[in-house]
Amino acid sequence: MLSSDVISTPNGDEQPRYSTKWTRVGDVIDLSREDFTRLEHWQPKYGVENYDRRRLVRKCIDVANCLRSRGVDSQIVDSDLKSTLYFLNRTFDYYEGKVSPGINGSFAFVVPSRLQRSRRDYGSEMFQHLPIMAHVDKATAQLALVGTCPWIVDVYGRDPNGRQGAMIFAPVFHDMSTDIVTPSGRPDRLGAISVSFGIVEDAVRFARDRLGVEVAGLGATLPLVVFMARDILKRQFAVPGVTPTTGHAGTVWLLGEVVRRAIADHDLSSYEHVAVVGAGNVGSASAEYLLETGIAGKVALCDVDSGRARRVGKGLVDRYGHNKVEVVDSVTEILKRRGVIVSAVTRPIRIDASVEDMSESVIIDDSQPHAVERSAVEAKSGKVAWVIGKDNSAGGCVTVQGGFEYGGWGPVSADELWGCQAEAAAISLQDAPDRAVLDRVTLREVTAMGEVCVESGITAAQLQSFGSYL
Repeated sequence: MLSSDVISTPNGDEQPRYSTKWTRVGDVIDLSREDFTRLEHWQPKYGVENYDRRRLVRKCIDVANCLRSRGVDSQIVDSDLKSTLYFLNRTFDYYEGKVSPGINGSFAFVVPSRLQRSRRDYGSEMFQHLPIMAHVDKATAQLALVGTCPWIVDVYGRDPNGRQGAMIFAPVFHDMSTDIVTPSGRPDRLGAISVSFGIVEDAVRFARDRLGVEVAGLGATLPLVVFMARDILKRQFAVPGVTPTTGHAGTVWLLGEVVRRAIADHDLSSYEHVAVVGAGNVGSASAEYLLETGIAGKVALCDVDSGRARRVGKGLVDRYGHNKVEVVDSVTEILKRRGVIVSAVTRPIRIDASVEDMSESVIIDDSQPHAVERSAVEAKSGKVAWVIGKDNSAGGCVTVQGGFEYGGWGPVSADELWGCQAEAAAISLQDAPDRAVLDRVTLREVTAMGEVCVESGITAAQLQSFGSYL
């Protein structure tokens, strides 16, 4: 049995620099009801002030000891624990400035965790860094991860100046919305926004101070955190020396390219409409960009907030005419149509039983975590693709070098990337900080971002989702 005195890795141990292979197991072992998960050091405490190396190590050792008691092969447990502790200690050493990562940084792609205690997916994203968690349930894995500092997920190829981008994990979790509570025990929405915002800023400072990056792209739900902190808490994102960007312009541009490829690859040009579910920032900008570029002859728009859909629709009608825009009342009605359907929402989209045949439909799902289940669509003979591009730059400047694979829940190939990732890389590669976006994205910004993405050698990738090609 190991104790929590194991805090540092002995010198001379050879370990992979950023990630490691993890042992695939059969059924995971549910440890969520074990007594140790109710100990004080397992209680979820979020925020920069609660980053705690010793606490993380203790939790990993608790897991390892319990796995042995449940009969898991000790050699596998020992190997995975050793790799996990190595990574955690090296991560804190980098964060605290005790060891230099040795990276001449250019840009950072900053991402949260998609792991949630209530979801069955995405847990494997952490296994390459914390392989001991490959053996346990998602709830235990998420609680074990609380208290970590930002870490380097992977690095990208060198640019012509010898500098590298890096993917940085900011320890923001969906479960913070329920774990952070008021004194009366109710979910503290403002508190969760404030803590999340502080974590994002701190992750960007880490990338600046330890890697020297000058551009930081925000991935997945992090732009929403920044917007809510600005609009509700009146806090402005500011890390001196770093140009932040939401990734929304790159995402909308790449979404357009993926729609273009879907129409061509699946012979959908006879369907003039492209349907867009979601009239928020990305959805409305996508609808406008698809019409402006002619990728879509017409757009059908839908949102759960019908008033918002009508307002956005009116703006599009004023610009492009009544014959180019249709506002649709329900998502189910949209899903019954054939052709390309864009999902630009943050909540899951359910495929109603009345939607019978999707054989001539391709859903482009921009959401991460995903909004549309591929299996549900394929059961009705349809297809789901994510907004993923391909790095064709000289030297692979946006190609991951350390083998990070998103646990099988991301781009298929190392040289494939998200739209928000493309945005940060292109701004850095083309020395174009003026193209950064930290507000509601506009058509002008999407068009300008498309230009620098093209100059950087980024194109739409082969259609894919959930770690496999269509």
